[in-house]
Amino acid sequence: MSDQITDAKPSYSIYIICGLGLFLSTLDTGIINLILNSLAINFATSLTFIGLSVTLYLLFLIILLIPSGWFGDVYGQKAALILGFLLFAITSFLAGFSESAWQFILARCGQGIAAALLQANCLGLAGIQSTKQKLQLNAVIMLAISIGPILGPSLSGFILQYWQWRLLFFINIPFCILGLAVTLSLAKLPNSRHRADTLFSFELLLQSTIRYVAIGSFIFGFTAGVIFSAFPIILIRETNYPIDIIGLISMASPVGVTLSVLIKKLLANDVNQIIMIYALPTMLLAFTLFWGISLNISACAYIVAALGYGIGGGLLQSSLIHVAMQQQPDRQSTIGGMLRLCQNLGIILGTEYALAILGTNISNVDLAQKAEMYQLLWGLNIIILICMFIYSFRYNQKSKNNQ
Repeated sequence: MSDQITDAKPSYSIYIICGLGLFLSTLDTGIINLILNSLAINFATSLTFIGLSVTLYLLFLIILLIPSGWFGDVYGQKAALILGFLLFAITSFLAGFSESAWQFILARCGQGIAAALLQANCLGLAGIQSTKQKLQLNAVIMLAISIGPILGPSLSGFILQYWQWRLLFFINIPFCILGLAVTLSLAKLPNSRHRADTLFSFELLLQSTIRYVAIGSFIFGFTAGVIFSAFPIILIRETNYPIDIIGLISMASPVGVTLSVLIKKLLANDVNQIIMIYALPTMLLAFTLFWGISLNISACAYIVAALGYGIGGGLLQSSLIHVAMQQQPDRQSTIGGMLRLCQNLGIILGTEYALAILGTNISNVDLAQKAEMYQLLWGLNIIILICMFIYSFRYNQKSKNNQ
């Protein structure tokens, strides 16, 4: 079993690697959403077919998160991150130079594989640092994860306005080169690595703490998927704001996640207290506000609720990452991959749930039915968060009794 790094001296290389790896992999998750129509025209194909570039990126990312974590635990996070940055640079180059839809889609599949290597092993690398560095890295990780989704659509729109879509992928390359160079210069990591006989040991999920982190990550992902997908659709339907203004309003939740990094510094260091007193109650209040204004949609109230959700969700996510970092040092990449896997699965299911609820043709729906539809959308999230609150309370009680 590897020994955890105990040197309290900060290594800024670790901050750069974790920040770049998580930023690039989350940025490219949604950066091409605005250019799908342009790509379909450019490659003379259907929007449905070119949409596979988004679906397959996410599919490869999700499927390979745990194998990527296992690879890092067995062969070292340094080797896994070198491979991740190198592959991301190569596939970004190929995506930018694609001359057909098939070439572009295959390049995006490669990006998904690289993103899995980066996400699992950036979290794994952070998890084997000293206690002091873990707290600082937690803030870096949260900023990287939240800034990526914020910059994706806005950066995409800016580049499309003044340059060609290919630049969206070429800009990844210098960041990948920087990440690769810094990773190659890393000081020696723990010598003894975990030699797993199987790709993923399911006994991890038998541990109450790991199971708690996994369930919490899934619930955060589900609620985030509902917010991020439903928010712009409802505003388009119920307000007269232009699309660019709605895009700015939709940034409220990611901005809230970013603000949570600063807010967390003002709170106590007890992550269980943060989850129970601040994170889950704030998320519950946000969805309660969404539910309460279902009969009278207010853009201002939606912004307040979305911002509040982002703050609460950010506190929950950062606390879960902190808990995960305290677990087995020799399994940190696997645990990190599992955390991201649960969150991404939650995002997908939350998005699908929101789209299924909002897919009704509202032209044939009266005001009362429309309000009922929105209340159903937000109501399930309230129930889920109440269940998570009860589960967290019971988990904390058991943890105290076992001490």
